[in-house]
Formats: sequence, structure tokens, C-alpha cells
Amino acid sequence: MPIRHLNHAPCSCPSPAPAPSTFATLRKPSHYPTALEAHTADRSWRTFRIDDLVLGVGLRQEGDRSLVADAHTDGEYKSEHRDRLRRRLITSYGLNEDLAAFHDLAAAVPLMNDTLAALAGMRQSCPEDFFEISVIATLLQNTTIARSEQMTRSLLNNYGHLVQFDGVTLRSWFIPAEIADIPASTFRAVDRLGYRDKYLVALAAFFRDHTSEEVAAMPDRAEVLQQIKGVGPVTAAVFNSHASRDPSDYPIDVWSRIM
Repeated sequence: MPIRHLNHAPCSCPSPAPAPSTFATLRKPSHYPTALEAHTADRSWRTFRIDDLVLGVGLRQEGDRSLVADAHTDGEYKSEHRDRLRRRLITSYGLNEDLAAFHDLAAAVPLMNDTLAALAGMRQSCPEDFFEISVIATLLQNTTIARSEQMTRSLLNNYGHLVQFDGVTLRSWFIPAEIADIPASTFRAVDRLGYRDKYLVALAAFFRDHTSEEVAAMPDRAEVLQQIKGVGPVTAAVFNSHASRDPSDYPIDVWSRIM
């Protein structure tokens, strides 16, 4: 797979929230390790997709309270993309969530003092959009984490992108349109998805016609998501709670934990 070299875009995205005390707080993958992100003590890098753009984002601290995201892409980066990326980052990392009530409760427990000091600014992250989290949820069904990682690696290698920016080389997700015409038999034979092959086809078809932003804006999205083949109430709740950070629709599942 050829490497796509991404160039620094003309805009950055300042966060409305305080920066984390250490970028180690962003090192937790949403569900299991992938090649989609990298971290050091003071920097964090992640790939995102906005329409057909492949974006590499470097997060860094500027001053005492500002978290800045520098975007990189090899496509035409417009102001609308900047605004959508900024909204995506705020949602993905919970940057607009008020944690004061949690901090007050935790501060009353002496055993939490060291943890609060070490992880100040930490938030539960979910960088994936609705389509991406639906793929992850499908790959986690009825199998081991090692097997899920194997299937994810195959899909990213075969249909995603390999990108280089800001001194790092990462994988990038594919978008629904990039896999919508691939037959289920290919996913089964080449990527060893087993019974999940037909579900990936159904997910690609649905999210090709309904963008993640459109789904997020739907008041009845839990019901709409269940129109996808293989998606029931619990699976829809997994998509909804993670991608939209909706605390009212939180499933209890073997790979979902309340942090």
C-alpha cells in the first residue's frame, strides 16, 4: 500500500476545554489497540475521515489551558471541513463535558486524590464516528480481542489508507463508499470475517446513504439504526452511546464499561 503524505492544513482547532495534564490520558484506545493513533507524553496523533478527506490530526497543548489540533491532509481542506473536524474532536474527546460534579464526588474519597492529580483533564474518548464504531462492534461479536484485532488489521490494510504526517505513520479508516461495492464473499475469504461479512455489507450500504452527522442529529436514531441488518436494541445502544456520547442509552455489554 502506498503511503499518502499529508500536508499541514491552514487552520487549527482550539478546544473550549482545559488541556489534559498529560497526554498519557489520551493513550487509551476506544476498545483495543489499532494503528490509527500514536501518543507521547506531550503529543497525540490520530487519523480521521471527513467525507472523502483523509485527515491526520496532531493534538498539542498551547499555554496552560488550551488544547490545539493541527490538521494535515492531501485534499482540499475548506472552512466547512475545519468546522466539522472541530465538532468531531469536541465530541470524540468530550471536550465540552462538565466534569465538576464527578470531581467533587471523587475529591471526597481520599484514595482518589493521587488519581485526580495524575489524570486531571482526562475524559472518556471515542474517536470513531457511527460507521466506524459499528464496524468495531461487529468485529467484537462472539470472539476474542486477538481475533478482533486480526480482522481490523486486515480491513484497514486492504481498504483503508497508510498516511504519514508530522513525523508519524498511521493507518486511516475507510469510508462506506470505499467498500460499499465489495461483495460479502470477499470479506469472508480475504479478511476472514466469517458470518460478519454480510453485516459489514449492510453497514456500508446504510452509512453510505446516511452520514454519521445525519444519524447523530436524528431524535429517533436508536430506532433508525435497528433498520440495519443484524442490529438489535443492544447493538444500536452500543453505537449510540459511544458515537454520540448519549448517557441515556448505555448498554451493559462484555466490552463496554462505565469509566
